[in-house]
Amino acid sequence: MAQADVRRITDFYAEAAGLHVSEKANQAIAQAILHIASGIVTHRPGKRGTRECVLDKFPFIIIYRVYPSQIRIIRVLHQARSYFN
Repeated sequence: MAQADVRRITDFYAEAAGLHVSEKANQAIAQAILHIASGIVTHRPGKRGTRECVLDKFPFIIIYRVYPSQIRIIRVLHQARSYFN
């Protein structure tokens, strides 16, 4: 689902603001995911055992879970959207 979220986000920005902004959004998301993958848990706790990485320059949250042997990105959502209602 997270990959589909990123596609929707970049498609939206490409149409609404142009390819440059779309690429910047994609880069911001990718950079945050790399930080998450580093294993340093510095993000706020989320719902149902998740953690939330809030992006600085774009209004999105990367929701993920930390497991003993992996980190799983669950969703990339606009900050106004709720998840796990």
